[in-house]
Amino acid sequence: NFYTGTTDGAKPYIYVGPEQRAVRDNLIRKDLPVEVYDMREVNDKSFTVETSGFELLNRPTQFKNYDNDEAIKTEYYAEIETILKERTGANRVFIFDHTLRKNHTGDDTPTSRKPVLLAHVDQTPKAAERRVRRHMGEDAPELLQHRYALINVWRPIQGPVYDFPLAVCDFRSVEQKDLIPADLVYSAENIGETFYVANNPNHNWYYAKHMVDDEVLFLKCFDSDSHVLTPHTAFIHPDTRPEDPKRQSIEVRALVFFP
Repeated sequence: NFYTGTTDGAKPYIYVGPEQRAVRDNLIRKDLPVEVYDMREVNDKSFTVETSGFELLNRPTQFKNYDNDEAIKTEYYAEIETILKERTGANRVFIFDHTLRKNHTGDDTPTSRKPVLLAHVDQTPKAAERRVRRHMGEDAPELLQHRYALINVWRPIQGPVYDFPLAVCDFRSVEQKDLIPADLVYSAENIGETFYVANNPNHNWYYAKHMVDDEVLFLKCFDSDSHVLTPHTAFIHPDTRPEDPKRQSIEVRALVFFP
């Protein structure tokens, strides 16, 4: 699905708070057929977090306790922090949240969300700076004087993935006009900002076929130096069968700081 406009002509928004609301957004979406290439077959060495905005890495994990939120925050976060520092050269990482996604037939909940079928980038530049100020306290002014980035780390937790795989768009094929800022409303006092993505025939979309638990996919949402980012979305793969296991994944979001 791609963003095509709003129902009321106002700035796009989506409500993601806990209240039950009859109208949760003003988005007009359009379902369009798009060719999504297997990045394993393409095997392009420039598919890196610095260049294309995304990168597939083999990083095995021993962590299995995904039903325990506190264990995720202590044990799994520490593992991801190490991976991010090792791969990017960052000297400081702050993980501010995570999302478990399970394609179940029940309701979306904060701890178990369904895959998102709408092309987006999690944070705009304004939202990324706001994240630093919100989470880094008195260190924020100094950290903002240096390069920082926001990187999501996506991993299957019951692979291989057949159902609703994750597609990513090569930053080099994205134009600024394709990115539409939208309010992400948690409450009246807490409003973030995300980019929705308008379709462009020049976009180059990829996915990693049948990702397994030992693999992670880096998705850069912001970089204060290079401005590289990664539009992404779950998508319906035509080869998925009804009997295939439902997708389960964890996505960790991190502020990454450089010297």
